[in-house]
Amino acid sequence: MTVQMVRSSIRLKSLVGFVALASLGISGAAVAQPGDHVRIGDAELVPKVILGSHYRTNAYLMESNEEAGVALMLVPSAELKLDGQDVKLDLGAGYQLRKYMSSQLSNLDRFRDGNFKIDLGLMPKSIIGFDLQENFRSSSRESEAWYSETTALITHLRNDLSGAVAFHPGGALEADAGGHFSFDDYNVPAGANIDNNANYNSRLGYGPAASFKWRFFPRTAVLLNASMDWFKWNNNLVNIQSGAGQTTTEYGSYLGLPDGTLLTVSGGLRGRFTERVAIGLVLGYNKAIYDEQTVIDDGLNEPEAAGDIDVSSGFGTDSTGLDNLLASASIEYSLSETHRVVLGYDRGIEDSYFTNYVLHNYMFLRYHVLLGTRLGVGAEGGLSLEGFRGEVARDDVVVRARLNGTYAANEWLAVGTGVWWDRRVSADGIAAIEYDDVQVNLNLTFTY
Repeated sequence: MTVQMVRSSIRLKSLVGFVALASLGISGAAVAQPGDHVRIGDAELVPKVILGSHYRTNAYLMESNEEAGVALMLVPSAELKLDGQDVKLDLGAGYQLRKYMSSQLSNLDRFRDGNFKIDLGLMPKSIIGFDLQENFRSSSRESEAWYSETTALITHLRNDLSGAVAFHPGGALEADAGGHFSFDDYNVPAGANIDNNANYNSRLGYGPAASFKWRFFPRTAVLLNASMDWFKWNNNLVNIQSGAGQTTTEYGSYLGLPDGTLLTVSGGLRGRFTERVAIGLVLGYNKAIYDEQTVIDDGLNEPEAAGDIDVSSGFGTDSTGLDNLLASASIEYSLSETHRVVLGYDRGIEDSYFTNYVLHNYMFLRYHVLLGTRLGVGAEGGLSLEGFRGEVARDDVVVRARLNGTYAANEWLAVGTGVWWDRRVSADGIAAIEYDDVQVNLNLTFTY
């Protein structure tokens, strides 16, 4: 199957999903008032629309010469849920439109962001059942390509299809085994490379997965998970020249992106041990192994890249040592029925689209409080240490702060606002990737 055929299939799945939701909403729907949702037989349909706006102090995430802007946002979505004896279904779709008020920022407008999901369980209450999941998402993020006439966004399209045989022997035990197939497509501003081609690269992945859960207390469970992911890039050698013979970075004219394998094994427990305290602790091993020969072989098709094909440049880097340690820990303390504090830590590695892999260490503190019966306030502060390994090798420090508030005006209307701050700093002194950005949000959520 060619990459183009995969892209066409994904777009068709997304369209079919939206049409399916619309059809289910029209056919046989019971009359409902706003906020009551819509009953379709034994299923429940929840349509939702978010109207909002945000103000950004650094729309292009620049280290200097920041540009501020205001954008309007429209997010329609719908979710259909069915929990039956023979079928359990969670079907959802959404679309996000974001338009900047200033024409100078029009290359940051978002028209392609959306998502579609199917979570289908067959015979969920039987000893042997089947689970099928389809997840499609198109998401965008800003880049420094302010000069682009078309778009300054980096767009990531991902489709993940997975299936498993589920074992429910009864009582406290659950287990499943299966596999997945994934497709990732990355698009960048067209003027960012010599070919003036927005399609940066794409990747196919597949592999087996298995999980086990044992509930030894009513609200506490032991978890075991294992997965293997083999992935293959469409281009193992990416031309990063901005013009013929023009090398604008320290990495040369080409970047090596080898095919590889990611192994993950983890185990731990999550649960509420007292009325006030909930604890989660998962430890594991994740290993990224890369085949540098795939870069060398691809280089045979690019004679002018011969000077850039050197394993010592880093594209043969596998994860080693403490990079292979996977960890997730959290402790939640309920000060009262309406006050909750969570302290957490998350660590792991994942394959990257512009180097071999990225190691993240995220430490956070969250606070949630319900004031009265309608007003909720949440705050989060976090520090992330991100280590990029491969031909692009660097260490970043990311600081994150969030303050959000939601007021439920009635059963179908909620008003939300928030102030966010993000700061990225280079531990290696690379000023070009550093930025500060403050975002102020205001939105109305209508739920039928």
